[in-house]
Amino acid sequence: MILRSDSSSSLSDVWYIYDVEYQDGSVMLRLFSEGAGNVLELRNRFLPYVYLQGASPVDMEYVRSLGGAAEIESVKKSSLFEEEDANLVRVRVRSRDVLDALTKRFRVWESDVSPELSYMYDNHLSFCVPYQRRGDLLQPVDATPLKARESFLGRFSHLEQTDPLKYQLIRHFFFICSQPFPAINLQRIGLQDASAEDCIRATTLSRIACIPLRKSLISGRVSDWIRSILNSSLRRNNILIPTPEELLRGDTRSSVQGALTISPQSGTYFNMVVVDFESLYPSCIDRFNLSYETVNCSHQQCTKNLVPGIESQYVCALRRGFYSALIGALRDLRVRWFKPISREGETNEERQLARAVSGILKLILVSSYGVTVRTKGLASPTLAESITAYGRFALRSSWDMAERKGLRPRYGDTDSLFLENPSFDEVHRLIDSVRQGIGLDLAVDKVYSVCVLTRAMKAYFGVTGDGKIDAKGLAILKSSSPPLFQEVFRRCASNLRDVNSAQDFERAKGKIVGCIEEAVRRIRSGEVNLEDLQHSVLIHIDPAEKVEAEVLPQAYQSIAQLIEAGRGVERREEVKFVKVKPFKHAGRVFTVKPLELVRDWSEINIEDYVRSLKSNLGQVLEPMRIDLQRQRTGKLSDWM
Repeated sequence: MILRSDSSSSLSDVWYIYDVEYQDGSVMLRLFSEGAGNVLELRNRFLPYVYLQGASPVDMEYVRSLGGAAEIESVKKSSLFEEEDANLVRVRVRSRDVLDALTKRFRVWESDVSPELSYMYDNHLSFCVPYQRRGDLLQPVDATPLKARESFLGRFSHLEQTDPLKYQLIRHFFFICSQPFPAINLQRIGLQDASAEDCIRATTLSRIACIPLRKSLISGRVSDWIRSILNSSLRRNNILIPTPEELLRGDTRSSVQGALTISPQSGTYFNMVVVDFESLYPSCIDRFNLSYETVNCSHQQCTKNLVPGIESQYVCALRRGFYSALIGALRDLRVRWFKPISREGETNEERQLARAVSGILKLILVSSYGVTVRTKGLASPTLAESITAYGRFALRSSWDMAERKGLRPRYGDTDSLFLENPSFDEVHRLIDSVRQGIGLDLAVDKVYSVCVLTRAMKAYFGVTGDGKIDAKGLAILKSSSPPLFQEVFRRCASNLRDVNSAQDFERAKGKIVGCIEEAVRRIRSGEVNLEDLQHSVLIHIDPAEKVEAEVLPQAYQSIAQLIEAGRGVERREEVKFVKVKPFKHAGRVFTVKPLELVRDWSEINIEDYVRSLKSNLGQVLEPMRIDLQRQRTGKLSDWM
C-alpha cells in the first residue's frame, strides 16, 4: 500500500526515510514502515538555492530579470572564517540555467549541494532513523534504551561545559547511531537485495553520512561521506558552507610532508612491546584544535602558538575549530563508546549495532586526514600539513620520553613505538607520561615474544603470544613472490614460536638453516610443483605499448609469448610466469615463460631460483645473524 501526503491518517507506525528525490520544485521523501511493510511518499515544495554576498541594486535587478529566481531574501549566516555573521542574499531558483547564470556572474556559495540533501540538511532529517508522522510532519522517535542514555550522559555530559560544540555534535551522532536497526525488505522498497550484514552496514552509513540507502548500499567514496557529514553539521549550526577555494586559502599544493619514521635498529629482540596512538591523526585534529579556520587564524595573539617544526603555521587558541570538534566527536564516540560495546555489550543485537557503527566510524576517521590533502571541497594542504606535523611531534616526543625513562625504543613508525623488553609498569608509566605531556592516548597494540627488525623501514616480523606470525613489508612476502618462497619463510618463522630465551633462539636458528637447505634440495631435485614457482605481476602499462620494445621486463616477456600463442592480455590483468634458462625469441633473449608453455622441468633455471630464495630471505636472516653463504649461524655474542 502506498500512502501519500494527502492521505488522511492519524499518528501512524514508526517510519524510516530511505530515499529522497527532487523534481520540478518539490522534494519527495520515501519512507518505509517496519511493522506493516508499507511505503510512504511525502511531497513538499522546495526550491534549491544559492547565497550571494555584497550584491548591489543593479545586481539584484539582474537576478530578478532571469525569471527563474523564484524567491530572493536577505539572511544572516555564521561564517567559518569570520567571527561576525555574514549578510547574504539567498536566491531560490527554478531551473539549472538560472543557477549557471548566477554562478558565472557572481561569487556564490552552496551551489554544489544537491537539492535532495539540501532539503534533508535544512529540516534536520536523517536517513534510516525512526520517525512518527503527524499529518505531513515527521517527529523523531528516540528508541535508545534508558540505560544507554544515562550511561552516555555519565561519560560525556562534562563536555557540555568544557567543549559545548563537541558535545552538541557527539550527542547528535549518539542519537542517530543508537537507534535499533529496522527490519528492511529491500525488494519491497525497490532496492536490490543484500545480505543482513550489508544491510546493517548500509543503514549505519546512511544514518551517519546522511546519504540515501540506495547510495549507502553501494558504499561509494569515503570522501563523499565526510563531505556530507561536514555539510550537514555546518547547516545544523547555521554556518555557511565554504567554497572549495575558501578552504584552500590560496594553497594549491597536491602533497605535504608525511609521517615520521624513526629508523629501525636492526636485530632480533625478545618481548618486544608495540605501543601505538589510537587514531593518531583524528586525535591530533581534536587535541590540537586543527581545523580549516584555526590554522593561521586572524588573531594576532595566536601567532606564537606555532605548529611544531613549521615556523609559518600557528593554531588558534581562542576559538574551537569546527572540523576539529566534528572529528573529535566521531573519534570519541567510536573509541569511548561503540568500540567497547562491540566487545562487551550485554546482548548480541547491542554488540552487532556497535560493531557496525564502530566499523563505519573507523573508515571515516582513517580518511579524515587524507581528504584534507587534495579532495575537492575538503582539501586544505595547510591544514593537512599541520596534522602530519603534530603526528610527527607526537611520535618524536613519545620516543624521547621513553629514552628519558630508561626504556629502549628500537623502531618508530607513524603512530607506533617498538619497545625492547619493558616491564608492565614501565609501559604504563610511559602511557601516563604521554597522556599528561601531550594529551594523547598511547595503548599497547601487540607484544611479540620474538621480533625481527630488518634494516628497511616498514619491514619486520614478530611472533605473537598465541604463536601467530605477524609480518609487514617483507620482500619475500610480496604478492609477486612465488608461493614456494612464501611457504619457506613461514616454515622458517614457525621455528621461533617456542623461543623464550637466547638459548632457545640459538637452537631455532639451526632449524631455520635446515629448513632453507631442505627447500634448496627440493628445488634442485625437482620435487617442487611448477605452480609454486610462479611469479605474479599486475600489468599497469598497456601490453601493446610494451611488447615491441627491444628489452622487455619479465612480465612483458611472458605477455609477448601469450599473444603469439593466441591469448590476449589486458591492462590491469595479473600475469604469471616461471623463470627458465635464457633462450632466443623473435631475436630477443627471454628468461621467463608462462607456465602453460613450459615443456618440462629441464627448462627451469634452478640456480636462479636458489639465488633468489636466499637473496629474499637475506632481508630477515641478516638481523638474525644467519649467514647462509658461510653455511653457519652466528653466535649469541654476535647479536647481543
